[in-house]
Amino acid sequence: MTDALAIQLRVVKGLALRDLAGQFGKRGTGIVFTFVTPMMQSAIIALMRLVAGAPGYGGMEIFPFTVCGVLYFRAFSLMNMALVDSLNQNRGLLYFHHVTELDIYLGKFVTQLTINLTVALVIYVAMRMAGVAPPADEPFFLLLLLIAANVFGFGFGLVIASLSLIVPKLQSLNRILNRILYFTSGIFFAVPEVPPAIREYLLYNPLLSMTEWSRSFYFLQYQTVYGNLYYFAEFLVVFVVLGLLLERLLRDRLVR
Repeated sequence: MTDALAIQLRVVKGLALRDLAGQFGKRGTGIVFTFVTPMMQSAIIALMRLVAGAPGYGGMEIFPFTVCGVLYFRAFSLMNMALVDSLNQNRGLLYFHHVTELDIYLGKFVTQLTINLTVALVIYVAMRMAGVAPPADEPFFLLLLLIAANVFGFGFGLVIASLSLIVPKLQSLNRILNRILYFTSGIFFAVPEVPPAIREYLLYNPLLSMTEWSRSFYFLQYQTVYGNLYYFAEFLVVFVVLGLLLERLLRDRLVR
């Protein structure tokens, strides 16, 4: 069993390194877009709030306010989208004896987690150096929450990828669902800004609790009343467990 685990770890490591090389290529243009895209997205949302006369809620600086929303949602979204696409992109690798579907998923998880954490660190340092953001109040918990967002994306993507073997249209529906989640996860707003009648329904989205807590961990002056970490954690655990079970049960449906 120890030998099998060692082989799997080497396989996952090799797949992750191969994926990193494939994403960024020799010219490195992929690296530029990886860092520029979330920064531009955050800047556009910040500008929209400023034009609307609604800067960061409760005295929160506008740029880290939007960055907290963008980075944590992107961690979830990019992870689940990458996982759903990973099997189609690497199907040929399944002809190798030691490579399994789960290895491909885990390799993609390691790659995307590394990218997401690096992007968050670089943007945080850039904001601090530019003087547009205060130091994070709870950096350790911000890191844990970012990792949790990636793990949630892994579980969510694993469920969609596995069920797509039965219903291929789920891959297209996943993109639509991500758009809906994008507008309802608190990237553009803080929960107290939303009218109570709408707030009641938005809070069913666990990613909204994640966004609320990211801002609460970042800003000393913001203590979320509506964010529920237990609710978010329940969804995370359910999707990871369900995703792993579905991957194993439906593995034989994949045509190699």
